Order: sequence, then C-alpha cells, then structure tokens
Amino acid sequence: MKNYEYQELIDIVKEVFGNYRNDAAQIGENSMQALSRFFVDFDCVINEGEGEAATICATLSIELDKIQQKNISKQHFEKIMNILDRYDISNIMGAINDDEIELLSKRVNDAIEILSKMEVTS
Repeated sequence: MKNYEYQELIDIVKEVFGNYRNDAAQIGENSMQALSRFFVDFDCVINEGEGEAATICATLSIELDKIQQKNISKQHFEKIMNILDRYDISNIMGAINDDEIELLSKRVNDAIEILSKMEVTS
C-alpha cells in the first residue's frame, strides 16, 4: 500500500470510525450517518489502491458487526460490496507481505459474510 502499513490503516479506520460514531451519537445521529462522514473524509485513501479500499471496507464491515449493526443503507452496502467483490490478490501482491495478504483475504471474506446478513434499507 502506498502511504500506510496494513495494520496501521486498520487501526486508523477503527479509531476514526469510532470517533465519528461517538460524535454522531452526541448530536442524535446514527452509525449510518457516521459511515457517510467516514466515506467522504476517506475517499482519497479508498481511491489510492485496491489494498487500501479492501482494507478499509473490510474493517468497516467488521466494526459494524462488533456494534451489532443489523441494517445498512443501500448506498453504503453497494459501495462496500463493489469494493469487496472486486478484491483480487494479484492486484495487491508486492503492496503488502504474504501474511498480510492472507489476513486481508480472510477479512474480506468475513466482511462479505457479515454484510450478506444485514438488512439493506433504502
């Protein structure tokens, strides 16, 4: 990955999304509004490469599962699934090491499974 180490990016996503959720709760917003804000602020990072995009979207999906989020907006679902569905190991070889590729591949599969169980709302 270009500007981040694999684990560093995971930690950043967890911290920032957690902060956004806390901020949203304080003003009466929900996790989906926090997710919207996250996507706006992290658009450039997501567009840096497939490794970044997959890492971010898999981590967000796992974080949503941890907070027991049962539904997701259609817009967010489609954005995340489009990124996870196009994940291809051959496109990130050399960007992260083999162990990280294995971990990311597992996270992507876990994230797809998590999202497939969520109710998609309009």
